[in-house]
Amino acid sequence: MSCAIHPDRAHVGVCSECGRLLCQECVNAYNPPHCIYCTQEWGRKLKRYFIKIIVLSLLLGFLVGPVFGAAAGGNAGIVIGMILIFAGVPWGWITLNKITPRIFLVMPLIGWVFYFFIKFFIAFFIGIFAMPFQIYRHIKALRVAKSAG
Repeated sequence: MSCAIHPDRAHVGVCSECGRLLCQECVNAYNPPHCIYCTQEWGRKLKRYFIKIIVLSLLLGFLVGPVFGAAAGGNAGIVIGMILIFAGVPWGWITLNKITPRIFLVMPLIGWVFYFFIKFFIAFFIGIFAMPFQIYRHIKALRVAKSAG
């Protein structure tokens, strides 16, 4: 059997996504081993996800932030701060998703309501700090996916 990407080479592994046969060079290219096709698809999905989070961040920042900034006094510094804080909420939510235990999957409806509000409150405060790190991480992953294509 030969590699799906390099037909002149023998296979030594398989793509962890689709199961295509891979040669040693392809196996070593990504960890876990992925074929070029799955890596490109992963890059497209990551780009769509990143754009969705950026749009949500901008909408929250520029639609909700000024309203709360004006209500808090209308000072330009306060308005800009509120824009940044609300723009950071989706990034804080993403960060919290990485550390939230799976035990919350089984809860009554009222538990979900409390969970949502508590998580939003925490995301509100950590989002401004998590935003630059999450954006950097997503851009780095997009570069890796682009280099595959």
